[in-house]
Parts: sequence; C-alpha cells; structure tokens
Amino acid sequence: MKMKISLIALACALLLALTAFALAEEGPGGPGGPEGMHGGHHRPGPPPAFWRDPQLVQLLGLTSDQIKTLDDLEYNFHDQEITLRAEMEKAHLRFERAYRDGGGNDQEVLQAAHRLADVQSQMFILHAEQQLKVRKVLSAEQWKKLMAAPPPMHGGMQGPCPMQGHGGMPGPGAR
Repeated sequence: MKMKISLIALACALLLALTAFALAEEGPGGPGGPEGMHGGHHRPGPPPAFWRDPQLVQLLGLTSDQIKTLDDLEYNFHDQEITLRAEMEKAHLRFERAYRDGGGNDQEVLQAAHRLADVQSQMFILHAEQQLKVRKVLSAEQWKKLMAAPPPMHGGMQGPCPMQGHGGMPGPGAR
C-alpha cells in the first residue's frame, strides 16, 4: 500500500513538473509568440539568428559563406526539432493518459514517464549540439566578440527568431 501511494505521489510530482516545464517553454507569448519559446530563458550561448542582425554581422565580420552555413545549420536543426517536438507532445499525451486511466498499473505510468523524459533529453541534446555547431562556424575572435556584444533588440532581428523551439536555444541577449 505504501509503495502504491509513493508511486502515485511520484507520478503526481512528475506530472506537475512536466506541466510547469511545458508552460515555461511556451513563455508569455506562447509558442512563436513575442517571447517565443525561450525569449525569457537565460541560457548560455549567442542570441538566436544573430547572423541576421546587420550590426552583429558587421561587428563580427561574418562572411557570406559563414552566413550560408549558419542558415543551413538552422534549417537542419529545425527539421529535427519539429520531429522531436511532435514526439514529445505524443509522449506527454501518452503519459497523461496512462496516469489518468492506468487503473493502478504503476508500471505503465512509469514507462510513459521514462519515454517522455527520454524525448526531453533528446531535445536538450539536439539544442546543445546545435550550439556547438554554430560556435564552430565562427572563429575564436568572432565568438569572443559575439559574447561581448550587447544583446540585440527584438526589432533588430530580421525575420523570425529561427532557433526558437521547445526546450532549447537561448533568447535574445542570453549569455
């Protein structure tokens, strides 16, 4: 009996944490809103799509080849991110159903929780890999200048902030 209560308490805590995580990911504007998915987050790394800010392009001395490479990286990143985001939403849905309708099947709830955690981990790793790829496009001097540059204003970005997505890339000015 104690074990069952403990597992239910664990599942409730996990559900609350995941709900909080999902709400935090959406930000005040919701997905794609004014704050995007991480405009309010302060994570290490450059602001999203910094290569679309003419002032930063000039400050860093980015070449057209670097800008093309960054655009290509961004496209590939988003392609993978969309797939993982869909998987994460499905895993969350399955977790909620298992928890709600599990009928005391703790193993089913825990399996669904593990799957959700696995997909969230994959998303985190995808974002970390993207940051490392972006950093490799820049020279050491360009990276130092970018990290020391004042954060761009939202209006200074050209087009949408392309590196936005669940769980991941830093918002403008995040250092």
